[in-house]
Amino acid sequence: MANASEFVGVSVSPKAPHPINCPMDQIFVMKQVALAAPLKPGAAAVLSVHTASINAVLCTLRPGSEQAVCEVAFAPEDEAKLVVTGATVHVCGSLVPNEDPEIDSDFSEEDADLLEDAIIGPSDEEESGEE
Repeated sequence: MANASEFVGVSVSPKAPHPINCPMDQIFVMKQVALAAPLKPGAAAVLSVHTASINAVLCTLRPGSEQAVCEVAFAPEDEAKLVVTGATVHVCGSLVPNEDPEIDSDFSEEDADLLEDAIIGPSDEEESGEE
């Protein structure tokens, strides 16, 4: 079955990062994140992804917003780890074959530079036109 997918559900605890491990011929497509237990008013759980090239917040969950749709794809070469602060969360998604040319997890240096510019603004060299 070329298009078969396999459901994956994991708990991510603030105690330790959770590495995203998938076979070399598959990608993990995260779909949803939910609090594992109710939180006290004012508390929050923040889920982030850490890779060699980027650390990014994926979602923040709190009372009244206990779950979030968060569709992000990770390939084995991303060496991604999910990190949560505040409270344990449940993450669900699917392992899917990495055959779709539309799903390309290669994150080039140029892509990283564009993302960095969007988040923190262009560097001084870029602003002055220097290269």
